[in-house]
Amino acid sequence: MEKQTNAFFAYGSQTPSCGEFIEAAIKEINSSGHPVSITSWKSLSIGGNFLISTILKEIESSDLFCCDITNLNENVLFELGFAIARNKPVWLIQDITISESPVLDRKSVV
Repeated sequence: MEKQTNAFFAYGSQTPSCGEFIEAAIKEINSSGHPVSITSWKSLSIGGNFLISTILKEIESSDLFCCDITNLNENVLFELGFAIARNKPVWLIQDITISESPVLDRKSVV
Protein backbone atom coordinates (compact mmCIF):
# COMPACT_ATOMS: atom_id res chain seq x y z
CA MET A 1 0.00 0.00 0.00
CA GLU A 2 1.31 3.44 -0.93
CA LYS A 3 2.10 5.97 1.77
CA GLN A 4 -0.36 8.86 1.93
CA THR A 5 1.21 12.23 1.08
CA ASN A 6 -0.23 15.16 3.00
CA ALA A 7 0.01 18.60 1.44
CA PHE A 8 -0.94 22.09 2.50
CA PHE A 9 -2.06 24.60 -0.14
CA ALA A 10 -1.74 28.33 0.59
CA TYR A 11 -3.27 31.06 -1.54
CA GLY A 12 -4.43 34.62 -1.12
CA SER A 13 -7.98 35.82 -1.32
CA GLN A 14 -7.35 38.91 -3.50
CA THR A 15 -8.45 37.07 -6.64
CA PRO A 16 -11.52 35.03 -5.68
CA SER A 17 -11.51 33.08 -8.95
CA CYS A 18 -8.04 31.68 -8.15
CA GLY A 19 -9.27 30.43 -4.79
CA GLU A 20 -12.36 28.88 -6.36
CA PHE A 21 -10.27 27.00 -8.93
CA ILE A 22 -7.77 25.85 -6.29
CA GLU A 23 -10.52 24.63 -3.95
CA ALA A 24 -12.18 22.76 -6.84
CA ALA A 25 -8.86 21.15 -7.77
CA ILE A 26 -8.21 20.16 -4.14
CA LYS A 27 -11.65 18.55 -3.94
CA GLU A 28 -11.07 16.65 -7.19
CA ILE A 29 -7.59 15.46 -6.15
CA ASN A 30 -8.73 14.40 -2.69
CA SER A 31 -11.59 12.35 -4.15
CA SER A 32 -9.48 10.82 -6.94
CA GLY A 33 -8.27 7.80 -4.99
CA HIS A 34 -4.64 8.83 -5.31
CA PRO A 35 -2.55 8.58 -2.13
CA VAL A 36 -2.55 12.33 -1.52
CA SER A 37 -4.58 14.54 0.78
CA ILE A 38 -4.49 18.30 0.32
CA THR A 39 -5.66 20.81 2.90
CA SER A 40 -6.06 24.55 2.35
CA TRP A 41 -6.37 27.36 4.85
CA LYS A 42 -10.09 27.58 4.08
CA SER A 43 -10.72 24.10 5.43
CA LEU A 44 -8.98 24.67 8.76
CA SER A 45 -11.20 25.15 11.78
CA ILE A 46 -9.59 27.82 13.88
CA GLY A 47 -11.94 27.74 16.88
CA GLY A 48 -10.70 30.92 18.54
CA ASN A 49 -7.02 30.36 17.63
CA PHE A 50 -5.06 32.73 15.47
CA LEU A 51 -5.24 31.43 11.92
CA ILE A 52 -1.47 31.71 11.41
CA SER A 53 -0.77 29.36 14.35
CA THR A 54 -3.06 26.74 12.86
CA ILE A 55 -1.58 27.19 9.39
CA LEU A 56 2.01 26.86 10.64
CA LYS A 57 1.12 23.65 12.51
CA GLU A 58 -0.48 22.31 9.36
CA ILE A 59 2.60 23.17 7.26
CA GLU A 60 4.83 21.56 9.88
CA SER A 61 2.89 18.30 9.74
CA SER A 62 2.60 18.24 5.92
CA ASP A 63 4.86 16.37 3.53
CA LEU A 64 4.53 19.02 0.80
CA PHE A 65 3.80 22.75 0.65
CA CYS A 66 1.91 24.17 -2.34
CA CYS A 67 1.07 27.80 -2.93
CA ASP A 68 -0.29 30.25 -5.46
CA ILE A 69 2.03 33.21 -6.03
CA THR A 70 -0.22 35.01 -8.51
CA ASN A 71 -0.67 38.07 -6.29
CA LEU A 72 2.40 37.79 -4.04
CA ASN A 73 0.21 37.77 -0.94
CA GLU A 74 2.30 38.66 2.14
CA ASN A 75 0.81 35.84 4.24
CA VAL A 76 1.43 33.27 1.53
CA LEU A 77 5.02 34.49 1.11
CA PHE A 78 5.56 34.18 4.88
CA GLU A 79 4.12 30.64 4.81
CA LEU A 80 6.35 29.80 1.82
CA GLY A 81 9.40 31.01 3.75
CA PHE A 82 8.33 28.94 6.76
CA ALA A 83 7.96 25.82 4.58
CA ILE A 84 11.38 26.40 3.03
CA ALA A 85 12.91 26.86 6.49
CA ARG A 86 11.35 23.52 7.50
CA ASN A 87 12.85 21.85 4.39
CA LYS A 88 9.47 21.02 2.91
CA PRO A 89 9.26 20.24 -0.79
CA VAL A 90 7.56 23.24 -2.44
CA TRP A 91 5.25 23.42 -5.43
CA LEU A 92 4.37 26.90 -6.75
CA ILE A 93 1.62 27.86 -9.15
CA GLN A 94 0.86 31.17 -10.82
CA ASP A 95 -2.01 32.31 -13.01
CA ILE A 96 -0.15 34.26 -15.70
CA THR A 97 -3.42 35.31 -17.34
CA ILE A 98 -3.95 37.82 -14.53
CA SER A 99 -2.25 40.99 -15.72
CA GLU A 100 -1.39 42.24 -12.21
CA SER A 101 0.62 39.07 -11.49
CA PRO A 102 4.20 40.39 -11.32
CA VAL A 103 6.36 37.29 -11.03
CA LEU A 104 6.82 35.99 -14.57
CA ASP A 105 7.74 37.93 -17.66
CA ARG A 106 4.83 37.09 -19.95
CA LYS A 107 7.06 37.56 -23.01
CA SER A 108 9.05 34.48 -22.02
CA VAL A 109 6.00 32.27 -21.48
CA VAL A 110 5.01 30.08 -24.39
